[in-house]
Formats: sequence, C-alpha cells, structure tokens
Amino acid sequence: MDDTESMKSLVGLIHKVETKRKKRDWEKYREISSKLYKEIDISIKEYKKNQKNLENEIIKETLNENIKEDNEIEKTNKKLKDLYILLQNKCREFEKKKRILNIKIQQSKSKFNDIIEKIDNEERIEMKRITRYIRNILINTKKQAYIFSKNSISYEKSKLSNALKEYKI
Repeated sequence: MDDTESMKSLVGLIHKVETKRKKRDWEKYREISSKLYKEIDISIKEYKKNQKNLENEIIKETLNENIKEDNEIEKTNKKLKDLYILLQNKCREFEKKKRILNIKIQQSKSKFNDIIEKIDNEERIEMKRITRYIRNILINTKKQAYIFSKNSISYEKSKLSNALKEYKI
C-alpha cells in the first residue's frame, strides 16, 4: 500500500506541479495578453488620433480650398457686377445717343421735306414762268412769222407790181 499511497502522493504532486505550471502559464498568458491588449489599445488610440488628425487636415484643406474658391467666386461676381454696370451705362449711353440721332434724323427729314417742298414750289413757279416765257416766245414768233409773211407777201407783191410796172404788163 505504500506504493499506492506513494503513487497517489506522486499523482497528487504531479497534479500540484501541473496545476502550478498551468497557473504560471495562465499568469504568463494573462500578463502577455494584458500587455498585448494595452499595446493594441494604445495602437487603436494612436490610429484613431492619427485618423482624426488626418480627417482634421483633410477638413482644413477642403475648407481652405472652399474659402479660396469662394473668394475667387466673389471676385468673379464683383467683376461681373462691374461689367454689368458698365454694360448698363453703355446701353443707357447708346439709347441716349440713339434718341438724339433719331431726333436729328427727324429734324433732317423735316428740313429735307421743307427743302423739297420749297424746290417743288420754286420749280412749279419756274416752270410756270418758263411756260409763260415759251408761250410768249411762241406768240411773238407767230406774230413775227405773220408779220414776216405779211411783209414778205407785200414785198413780193410790190416786187411783182414793180416788175409788172416795168414791163407794163
């Protein structure tokens, strides 16, 4: 029985040694696991911190780009407003000059019509005067032709009568 007891005691001792070894292994595992957990936690925190910093940098860059674009848009809008105002001023000036030109055109048309009417009146008067003058010339020519023919006839008659007297026919 001594053997059984010694076996039992040996088994108990092996069991104790095994338990201690398991406990030691477990403690090592727990310690390593705890260290790993802490390192992983630190790495995750650093990753999150880096991620957040990166996001903040991206947000800042995007914000700066947006601010630059907004400034450029504002400058462009200001230039467009200035151009629009300039264009409006040019349009007003053009309309004013157009109105003035239309007034001058109307005045010129009126003067032209007056001149044409005056010329027409003068031409009518001149035509009447020329017509009267030509009529008078024609009448005078007819009178002179009549007188000439009358004189010519009487001259011829006198010549004829003189010739007859000479020849005593």
